[in-house]
Amino acid sequence: MKVTVFRFGAVALLSMTLLGCGGDGISYSEVTGTVKLKGVPLEKIQVEFIPTQKGHPSVAITDARGFFALKGQKGVHGAVVGKHKVVLRDTNLLGTTIGRKNEDVDFSIGKPKRISEKLGDLSTTPLDKEVLPGKNSFDFDL
Repeated sequence: MKVTVFRFGAVALLSMTLLGCGGDGISYSEVTGTVKLKGVPLEKIQVEFIPTQKGHPSVAITDARGFFALKGQKGVHGAVVGKHKVVLRDTNLLGTTIGRKNEDVDFSIGKPKRISEKLGDLSTTPLDKEVLPGKNSFDFDL
């Protein structure tokens, strides 16, 4: 009896680890991918997967290769298993300012928009993806 309980506990723990199940009963899966514009990798694009059902959003910022790997709340790797709306924001246009009091300089002014603004708004983004158990890879070529 003790051996059976131990085996069950070990199997349950292993299953939660493999599926990425958090303490809240929500399963997470690894999500990676790329963001490109007409085949050219885009750096510094914020990628956000927002679950349409239960769970917290997962976010990443693309590197020089356009590559991203999502992380969820509390550093959980991946995204909630299920359907998501996908929001993409150009971090070059987020309005970085520096300067003395009342003399801020906005370094986003004059920078060209690399992606459509509608992709950066949850209510207007046409992008949606379904995260499945296991490894997921999504490539966005805008």
